[in-house]
Amino acid sequence: MNKTIIVFLIGIVLLNINVAFCEDSATLVSDDSATSWIERKLSRTHVCSKCGHIDKETNSMFWLTVGFFGQLVFTSRFIIQWIKSERRKESYIPHIFWYLSIVGSILLLTYAISIEAWPIIFGQAFGIIVYSRNMTLIARKKNKEAAEQKAAKDGGE
Repeated sequence: MNKTIIVFLIGIVLLNINVAFCEDSATLVSDDSATSWIERKLSRTHVCSKCGHIDKETNSMFWLTVGFFGQLVFTSRFIIQWIKSERRKESYIPHIFWYLSIVGSILLLTYAISIEAWPIIFGQAFGIIVYSRNMTLIARKKNKEAAEQKAAKDGGE
């Protein structure tokens, strides 16, 4: 699973390296009748004459949605952790916390790369490493416990 995440992140970075250095774009469509700045921003379409890349302005509502959804997933992990801790009457981090952490972090990292927000990129990229490590440790513990139960069951027969 960790290899899949790494390949996904490398793909995102490589895709956006092309975006960051692609400055030869020509405006194909511009709607000057748009009233608000966001309507004007969303109504322009830029396509690079060299590589055919569609400029980020065209997809800004998409990336904004990805960013908000990523933040929603990322924040939901705290709410779930809080509810589980309250039910147990002690601090508790359920396994779903780490899954929500990694999914939310990947979405936020993707959004940050799309808007070239380097502080967020570095923060989320580091977080993904930590969350992946915690998920690996949880899986190892589950495997060890399953092996011990199997050995106890086989030894008891």
